[in-house]
Amino acid sequence: MKPTVASCILLSVVLAAAFAAPPPGLADFNCPPVAPSPPAEDVRKLHASDVKVMMALGDSMTAGFAMKETVIVDGIREFRGSVYSIGGDGSAADGDYTLPNFFEVVNGQKPQGWSTGTSLPLDALHWQKRIIRPHDPDHDRLNGAQSMALSYALPEQITYLASQAKNMTEIDFENDWKVLTIFMGANNVCEITDPTYNSTTPDGYISDIRAALTQIHSTIPRVYVNLVGLFNISQVYVWDQKETYCKYVQDLFQECPALETDDATREKMDLTGLQYNALLEQVAAEWEAQQLPDFRVVYQPAISNLAIETLDDLSGVDCFHPSYIADANFAEAIWNNMWSPPGQKSSTISPNTPFVCPTADSVLQ
Repeated sequence: MKPTVASCILLSVVLAAAFAAPPPGLADFNCPPVAPSPPAEDVRKLHASDVKVMMALGDSMTAGFAMKETVIVDGIREFRGSVYSIGGDGSAADGDYTLPNFFEVVNGQKPQGWSTGTSLPLDALHWQKRIIRPHDPDHDRLNGAQSMALSYALPEQITYLASQAKNMTEIDFENDWKVLTIFMGANNVCEITDPTYNSTTPDGYISDIRAALTQIHSTIPRVYVNLVGLFNISQVYVWDQKETYCKYVQDLFQECPALETDDATREKMDLTGLQYNALLEQVAAEWEAQQLPDFRVVYQPAISNLAIETLDDLSGVDCFHPSYIADANFAEAIWNNMWSPPGQKSSTISPNTPFVCPTADSVLQ
């Protein structure tokens, strides 16, 4: 039977509706537009309309490593344009849940700096005259994250962000307010069995974070920093043991050496992550005590108690990195934290958790 015009239209409508659905388990992003407020002169009075620039620092999770691929034969790419904190591809209405896309809804446009498209892993390495470039500005833009990075790599990422932001003509580097999300530490936890890494101890890790925040403050003006806490990485091992393919690829890739050792080490991983988070909260409090008018560091517990519910939360390629579903959860959790006052910030996302929507009176928390 030949399809009719009516049936083709109906199919198109059904497909469009399916494509526009939120990621599985997440609520619709139904926040309304917010009228612009008078420009803020203090970082503690930032309204949604004050956010002009988005930036990000981190590791492969912030690079979007393998988040949309389902099997290893798909290849391995970084989906920087779709990553929770800085991706700007698509729109929230089409189910592309990222901080820039959320701001687009409430502000009418995306803040500058969002990353786009896909790139090769390990920071879109380019071989030009035998020189490896750690960043691809055309895709990364203000996403400084590097796959495999530990916290000691933050200084180079910050230097890249400052240089790139200065060169972007659409950004007023000195005067635009910037939101910078830092999610770093998973690789530190994964390397706790390697004594050659000083950055894996809680003291070594937080020393790197302190130095990074000082560098940001001295080189990038007008910044609100999201300092995002870690979740328990050891959960990945439990789920990987349920699937033969996942056990195979973990043995093949060895992405997290400590994960593949023993129960005692995996317990130490979780304890170390908790220690990292306590120190992140402490450092944020130290900066807050200074009451600087143009620089603020806020600890966001958004995903620190996140539970991996199914294998669908993990990349189909390596069964380790977050899938696009988990990544969308990250985006909602951090967004909700940004608009929730201290003492009311959640540390996980339950299915269909409603979004916290800013109003004309709301300021970043």
